[in-house]
Amino acid sequence: MLFSAAMLALHYVIVQIIGTEGRLFGNEALPVGGFISLATFSSALLVLWVRMVAIVPLLAWLAGLLYQPVWRDVKLIFISKDRRTLWSLIGSGIFLMLSQVFLYIAIGEIGPAVAATLTSIYPLATIPLTWMLFGDRPTRLKVIAIAAIGVGAGLALFAAQTSLSNEGIVAGVLSSITFALYLVSMLIINRRKLNPVPISLIQNSTIFVLSSVFLIALGSRATPSNWPGLVIGGLVLGGLTIVSYFLNDVGSRLLGPARATLITASVPTLTALLAFLILPIPQNSLSIGQIAGILILTLGSAMISFERVIQQIKAARQRGVRSEE
Repeated sequence: MLFSAAMLALHYVIVQIIGTEGRLFGNEALPVGGFISLATFSSALLVLWVRMVAIVPLLAWLAGLLYQPVWRDVKLIFISKDRRTLWSLIGSGIFLMLSQVFLYIAIGEIGPAVAATLTSIYPLATIPLTWMLFGDRPTRLKVIAIAAIGVGAGLALFAAQTSLSNEGIVAGVLSSITFALYLVSMLIINRRKLNPVPISLIQNSTIFVLSSVFLIALGSRATPSNWPGLVIGGLVLGGLTIVSYFLNDVGSRLLGPARATLITASVPTLTALLAFLILPIPQNSLSIGQIAGILILTLGSAMISFERVIQQIKAARQRGVRSEE
């Protein structure tokens, strides 16, 4: 699972490379990046679309290996008279697409470390939403975790050595909000007890189709300076996503979803470290205060995941006691 988190962190760094010129590992002999500006919605969407070109066929192939009845389940979802499941999946795919596009804009404007940190503040929205929608009252530990996440994000923003782009900050916050809506929609979908493989396949196909449609209208505004670099970068992003998806699936089966998310909480910290090592530009040189903020936020996210682990252990013990009776 740690390797899966590292793949996700590397994903963010490669997005920055696609949008920003630099030197790999600070070596002057290794110029890289700056294939397209990520400052606009259409350009970020184009990067996502190239990534989806790799993801959708690879995921369609991998889906059959991970879950053999995947195509049967997909067919049942589409032909079912109850359209709520299909529309819920499409809606969750839209939220996920928007979250990724806003994240890419934020990465281009404020760097992957701060962007990943802002995206990780989604519990500030998901916890109140699940309380209102499902009656899941936050525990004391969750309240403390929310406070830690808020303080950590604030430090990551306000302890910067230079002022951060307002557009990048807004994009990062929008990414966290849309990701929170995606997670809440997933909670609704998961109540239908569907296998996650067909869910992921439909969601990613939705992103590919909708991004294609949007680019037909907005594509003229996206002007890459280096098409081969953009295509190669997007395909690498797709490959990393598939590897991360596979490792996350394996890790969730071995450790359980709660323990898996506990490790995923380290993504902002890993992103900051990899960004500094791989592309040592001023944007990736964080102040002590920013580093402390990212660590505090990571701790807050880990606390939420840790509580889920404790709840799973308690539930397993209760089932064990009942079976003995």
